[in-house]
Amino acid sequence: MIKQSDGESIAILNHNKPVAYLVSTDMYERMMEAMDDMALSQTVNARMNDGQAPIKVTLDDL
Repeated sequence: MIKQSDGESIAILNHNKPVAYLVSTDMYERMMEAMDDMALSQTVNARMNDGQAPIKVTLDDL
């Protein structure tokens, strides 16, 4: 069934309603990375708007 899905998600139904989804490992990893990116973006935005003065650094400082 997974091979036949050609990389698409597979819905598991109970009484014709989706109760779970099967996704490929590649899709799962992309979803996790996207969620990590979104969380990091929210952290960056919160810190940029916290009222504190920015600190200048160079790449060499890092």
